[in-house]
Amino acid sequence: MGRCSLAMAACAGIALAATSARADDEEKKDLPSWRDNEDDIPAIGLEAYGSGMMAMVNGYNLSSSRGDGPQPLQDKNLNLRGNGWLAGGGLRLTLQAKFGLRGGFGLGVFTLGGTNLAYDQLAPGVSVEMERRPVVLDTELYIGKAFDARYFYPYVDLKTSFDYITTSLALSIDGYGNVGTSDYHVWSATVAPRVGAFIPINSDVFVDLAGQYGLTGIQRAAFSVGIGIWDD
Repeated sequence: MGRCSLAMAACAGIALAATSARADDEEKKDLPSWRDNEDDIPAIGLEAYGSGMMAMVNGYNLSSSRGDGPQPLQDKNLNLRGNGWLAGGGLRLTLQAKFGLRGGFGLGVFTLGGTNLAYDQLAPGVSVEMERRPVVLDTELYIGKAFDARYFYPYVDLKTSFDYITTSLALSIDGYGNVGTSDYHVWSATVAPRVGAFIPINSDVFVDLAGQYGLTGIQRAAFSVGIGIWDD
């Protein structure tokens, strides 16, 4: 009787182990091909992205990149104004750790359009205009939280961007025409919440879709699309 009970217990244990193994196999079959296990949220990714943004540019006083600038433009409160747009792209490096904590940095270059140059009254016969659209050099830092949706990682970030805005101003004098151009610049800092989705295509390539709204600085509503390489 005792041997029979032991045999039955052993058979039950084997059956339970087999059932558990089959369940694990079935669970792994439901995982995307790029996932090694359930706890697969840590990752590192490098992406190239493109972005379009609304821009708010009011009262950004320009400074000469060389000394005080041309004498006719000194103390004339040169500034950019208008609700414009930003278009461009760059690179981002993202580190995603256990429990979904994520952070990273990025570098981008954008064209700023839809803005005007405003200034105090100039001397008679003197005029100035932007020779080209302003260019924005963007450096961003961000920290956030990723969530495991099994087939992709939705996330929320808090982003801070430091933007160096530069343009060239052409100075003209009646009777002489264009007498030269000078480079001017201004800095802007943006703080923006961002929501997005880190979407692995396979174990090497991912797509990143994101939207943000800037609370400060020139950046406002924005959408970006990125594609890159990653490793978990």
